[in-house]
Amino acid sequence: MDRPRPVFTAQLFPSLLAGLLDLLAELSPGEWERAIPRKSWSVREVAIHLLGGDIGVLSRERDRFPAATAIARSKEELVKALEVFNDTWVSAGRRISPVLLCNLLQFTGEQVTSYVTSLDPYALGEVEGKTFSNRGADNLVLDVRDLLGGLRGTVAVADVGQQRGCVNGWPCAI
Repeated sequence: MDRPRPVFTAQLFPSLLAGLLDLLAELSPGEWERAIPRKSWSVREVAIHLLGGDIGVLSRERDRFPAATAIARSKEELVKALEVFNDTWVSAGRRISPVLLCNLLQFTGEQVTSYVTSLDPYALGEVEGKTFSNRGADNLVLDVRDLLGGLRGTVAVADVGQQRGCVNGWPCAI
């Protein structure tokens, strides 16, 4: 089997961050609290989730900080563990004002962009025997898509410039 060809995504991070911050800066208080279609979160809660993703990438990957992990013996246990993890973060983040949230997203987003652009796009990682390369771009793009969907109605994945399934050209493994 041929090795997949990389699809480079690091160059997308600056424009994605700029677009996200521009969009969030224009929101009214009501728009921040608008529900996301097919999700249990508001636009603000998705933005809080994005901040958590940035902090996770910086802490776990860039800084190699050993984060608390859950042991999942099945896909269902993994999904449940991720739901609890995400809901806990979002619940705590509800204390963050929209202004501070935008400031934090800019701060962490710039650092994530710097980190991602420093990576070797051909390098693969390994976790428990599974080879992967996942720098968070696919999840980031989908979360931004959800946020836009909450503000504009349905939004195609193409609207945010990426398709799910490959990050830096390699299939993601969970």
